[in-house]
Amino acid sequence: MRGTALGLGIGGAVVGILVWIIEGLTGVVVTRIHAYGGHAISAHAWGTLTLAMIGLVGGGLTIGKPRLSSGLLIIACLGGFFTAGIYWTLAGALLLVAALMAFLGRNSGRRPMPSGIPAGAMWSDDGRWWWDGTRWQPAVQPRDR
Repeated sequence: MRGTALGLGIGGAVVGILVWIIEGLTGVVVTRIHAYGGHAISAHAWGTLTLAMIGLVGGGLTIGKPRLSSGLLIIACLGGFFTAGIYWTLAGALLLVAALMAFLGRNSGRRPMPSGIPAGAMWSDDGRWWWDGTRWQPAVQPRDR
Protein backbone atom coordinates (compact mmCIF):
# COMPACT_ATOMS: atom_id res chain seq x y z
CA MET A 1 0.00 0.00 0.00
CA ARG A 2 2.87 2.36 0.65
CA GLY A 3 4.13 1.92 -2.89
CA THR A 4 0.75 3.03 -4.15
CA ALA A 5 0.88 5.97 -1.74
CA LEU A 6 4.28 6.88 -3.21
CA GLY A 7 2.84 6.98 -6.73
CA LEU A 8 -0.28 8.87 -5.72
CA GLY A 9 1.68 11.41 -3.68
CA ILE A 10 4.12 12.17 -6.46
CA GLY A 11 1.28 12.20 -9.00
CA GLY A 12 -0.71 14.63 -6.86
CA ALA A 13 2.34 16.88 -6.56
CA VAL A 14 2.87 16.86 -10.33
CA VAL A 15 -0.78 17.80 -10.86
CA GLY A 16 -0.22 20.54 -8.27
CA ILE A 17 2.71 21.87 -10.30
CA LEU A 18 0.46 21.96 -13.38
CA VAL A 19 -2.11 23.90 -11.32
CA TRP A 20 0.68 26.33 -10.36
CA ILE A 21 1.51 26.87 -14.05
CA ILE A 22 -2.14 27.52 -14.94
CA GLU A 23 -2.65 29.79 -11.94
CA GLY A 24 0.56 31.70 -12.63
CA LEU A 25 -0.35 32.29 -16.26
CA THR A 26 -3.82 33.42 -15.22
CA GLY A 27 -2.27 35.89 -12.78
CA VAL A 28 0.04 37.26 -15.48
CA VAL A 29 -2.81 37.73 -17.96
CA VAL A 30 -5.06 39.39 -15.37
CA THR A 31 -2.24 41.68 -14.28
CA ARG A 32 -1.42 42.64 -17.89
CA ILE A 33 -4.97 43.71 -18.66
CA HIS A 34 -4.97 45.72 -15.41
CA ALA A 35 -7.92 43.88 -13.94
CA TYR A 36 -8.54 43.82 -10.22
CA GLY A 37 -6.90 40.94 -8.30
CA GLY A 38 -4.11 40.00 -10.68
CA HIS A 39 -1.41 40.43 -8.06
CA ALA A 40 -3.36 38.34 -5.57
CA ILE A 41 -3.65 35.51 -8.07
CA SER A 42 0.11 35.66 -8.67
CA ALA A 43 0.78 35.59 -4.92
CA HIS A 44 -1.50 32.59 -4.50
CA ALA A 45 0.34 30.87 -7.33
CA TRP A 46 3.59 30.97 -5.35
CA GLY A 47 1.79 29.44 -2.38
CA THR A 48 0.50 26.73 -4.68
CA LEU A 49 4.03 25.96 -5.86
CA THR A 50 5.26 25.77 -2.27
CA LEU A 51 2.49 23.36 -1.32
CA ALA A 52 3.10 21.25 -4.43
CA MET A 53 6.76 20.94 -3.40
CA ILE A 54 5.72 19.95 0.13
CA GLY A 55 3.48 17.30 -1.46
CA LEU A 56 6.36 16.09 -3.60
CA VAL A 57 8.62 15.68 -0.57
CA GLY A 58 5.79 14.02 1.35
CA GLY A 59 5.15 11.64 -1.53
CA GLY A 60 8.81 10.70 -1.68
CA LEU A 61 8.95 9.87 2.03
CA THR A 62 6.04 7.40 2.09
CA ILE A 63 8.21 4.29 2.16
CA GLY A 64 10.80 5.37 4.73
CA LYS A 65 8.85 7.68 7.04
CA PRO A 66 5.12 7.09 6.52
CA ARG A 67 3.83 9.17 9.45
CA LEU A 68 5.89 12.23 8.56
CA SER A 69 4.91 11.71 4.95
CA SER A 70 1.20 11.56 5.73
CA GLY A 71 1.47 14.79 7.72
CA LEU A 72 3.18 16.60 4.85
CA LEU A 73 0.65 15.25 2.36
CA ILE A 74 -2.27 16.44 4.50
CA ILE A 75 -0.69 19.91 4.83
CA ALA A 76 -0.23 20.09 1.05
CA CYS A 77 -3.76 18.81 0.43
CA LEU A 78 -5.56 21.24 2.72
CA GLY A 79 -3.31 24.22 1.99
CA GLY A 80 -3.78 23.81 -1.74
CA PHE A 81 -7.49 24.33 -1.43
CA PHE A 82 -6.81 27.69 0.23
CA THR A 83 -4.33 28.84 -2.42
CA ALA A 84 -5.74 27.35 -5.62
CA GLY A 85 -9.38 26.76 -4.79
CA ILE A 86 -11.37 24.53 -7.12
CA TYR A 87 -8.36 24.00 -9.39
CA TRP A 88 -6.75 21.95 -6.62
CA THR A 89 -9.52 19.31 -6.61
CA LEU A 90 -7.66 16.56 -8.48
CA ALA A 91 -4.31 17.21 -6.82
CA GLY A 92 -5.98 17.43 -3.41
CA ALA A 93 -7.84 14.16 -3.88
CA LEU A 94 -4.65 12.36 -4.92
CA LEU A 95 -2.71 13.80 -2.00
CA LEU A 96 -5.46 12.92 0.49
CA VAL A 97 -5.68 9.30 -0.66
CA ALA A 98 -1.88 9.05 -0.61
CA ALA A 99 -1.79 10.39 2.96
CA LEU A 100 -4.39 7.88 4.10
CA MET A 101 -2.63 4.99 2.40
CA ALA A 102 0.75 5.99 3.82
CA PHE A 103 -0.62 6.34 7.35
CA LEU A 104 -2.83 3.26 7.35
CA GLY A 105 -0.63 1.06 5.16
CA ARG A 106 0.53 -2.17 6.70
CA ASN A 107 4.14 -2.69 7.62
CA SER A 108 5.44 -5.10 5.02
CA GLY A 109 8.83 -5.51 6.70
CA ARG A 110 10.16 -8.53 8.52
CA ARG A 111 9.15 -8.97 12.12
CA PRO A 112 10.59 -11.20 14.84
CA MET A 113 9.11 -14.59 15.50
CA PRO A 114 6.66 -14.41 18.38
CA SER A 115 8.18 -17.28 20.37
CA GLY A 116 9.23 -20.86 20.02
CA ILE A 117 12.99 -20.38 20.05
CA PRO A 118 14.26 -22.40 23.00
CA ALA A 119 16.64 -20.90 25.52
CA GLY A 120 20.23 -21.85 24.80
CA ALA A 121 19.64 -22.40 21.07
CA MET A 122 22.68 -22.14 18.84
CA TRP A 123 22.57 -19.01 16.66
CA SER A 124 24.21 -18.36 13.30
CA ASP A 125 26.95 -15.72 13.04
CA ASP A 126 24.61 -13.17 11.42
CA GLY A 127 21.84 -13.77 14.00
CA ARG A 128 19.16 -14.62 11.44
CA TRP A 129 19.11 -18.40 11.92
CA TRP A 130 19.05 -20.79 14.88
CA TRP A 131 19.78 -24.51 15.09
CA ASP A 132 16.99 -26.73 16.44
CA GLY A 133 19.07 -29.91 16.49
CA THR A 134 18.09 -31.13 13.02
CA ARG A 135 18.06 -28.06 10.76
CA TRP A 136 18.51 -24.29 10.68
CA GLN A 137 15.35 -22.28 11.38
CA PRO A 138 14.78 -18.61 10.44
CA ALA A 139 14.75 -16.18 13.35
CA VAL A 140 12.35 -13.80 11.58
CA GLN A 141 9.13 -14.35 9.73
CA PRO A 142 9.14 -13.77 5.98
CA ARG A 143 7.32 -10.75 4.55
CA ASP A 144 3.55 -10.78 4.34
CA ARG A 145 2.40 -10.96 0.77
